[in-house]
Amino acid sequence: MLNNELFFQKNSTNAKKAKLTPQKTYEYHSYYDTINLLEIKRILEFISTIRNRHAISLVPIVIDLGKKQFEDKLCYILLESICYRLISEEKAKLTLRFDCMHNIYIEGIKQSCLIQLNGQRNELERFKSKFKFDVYQSHFRRLLELSKYTPEKTSQTVQEIDTYLKNCGIQKEYSQNVSDVVGELIDNAIEHSESDCLIDIDVTNDYEKKSENTDSVYCGVNIVVLNFSNVLLETGIQTKIKVLQSQDLNTINVRYQKVLDAQKYHSKFWNERYTENDFYIVTSFQHKISSRLNKNSTGGTGLTCLIQALEEKSDAYECYVLTGCRKIKFIKNLLFLDDEKWIGFNDTKNYITDIPDVSCIQDSGIYFPGTAYNLNFVVKREVI
Repeated sequence: MLNNELFFQKNSTNAKKAKLTPQKTYEYHSYYDTINLLEIKRILEFISTIRNRHAISLVPIVIDLGKKQFEDKLCYILLESICYRLISEEKAKLTLRFDCMHNIYIEGIKQSCLIQLNGQRNELERFKSKFKFDVYQSHFRRLLELSKYTPEKTSQTVQEIDTYLKNCGIQKEYSQNVSDVVGELIDNAIEHSESDCLIDIDVTNDYEKKSENTDSVYCGVNIVVLNFSNVLLETGIQTKIKVLQSQDLNTINVRYQKVLDAQKYHSKFWNERYTENDFYIVTSFQHKISSRLNKNSTGGTGLTCLIQALEEKSDAYECYVLTGCRKIKFIKNLLFLDDEKWIGFNDTKNYITDIPDVSCIQDSGIYFPGTAYNLNFVVKREVI
């Protein structure tokens, strides 16, 4: 997968954390209750230590997670990406041991290609194949490669996702809405980052929404869309705003003038918890704000569509975007658009003269080179 080496480079270490066992293998043992982003970073550091000594292919590697639960879908997708790089590019002799407990947000682990990493060499080719492409029961996976990408590929993938969701019993209005959102994220990933784009979707078993006294049947649609790149989510917007600051204000689109007003206000509050980069990330979600360098370009509707879909159909669990070292959480009661379609990520619904709520922005504990979305939608299923 293009640029996935960056994930290793940005989370490397010289710490001596890998020791050879008497059986002449390197073994990583997880001692934490949950496999979260911090644990993913520890695994990257473990691999980095081996790389600093010799080629990965020289000695077998065992990653033993034990009986654990992944914190969310993105965490096990990131582990898949690490393993894929090690096996396909570095010819690692890799075995993964885990017994994952399931919940509605990580049901997709049951169809994960990680299951193929059981130490059987004849399963490695299946792992590599499933990493790039899979449609099986409630699982959909595509790796869209930049080298083979055409604009028509997004439309084709959106149609495939729509069909897949309908085959899983998702009602038409929901399947179309969710597939359109994913299509927008694909366009953003490939157009802005010039990298491959990985899409993984799973549909959960049925459950009832306690807040509704109806006969409707609901299920979870869990989605990860990611790309590895030196271009972060905020990179394009940050560059464009700095260009606009040198322009005659009267020649700038009114909407961008308001962004400049917002920047002037927000800059008073930048600190370690809310940084200048955080402001640009939040700005990238604003309606009709595009990172295209044409100063009056008023594209930028895709991420607004995401916000609206999250507001209407998301669960309140772990919807977020990961970029660089920052994690921006989509908290449902802070996702309201005002009358002019600005979103403040705060309870005042104010982007221009109020900063985001502190609960929305976190240091992730890991550096992610590129952009990764972890999304949970709750949608109605067709009752037959």
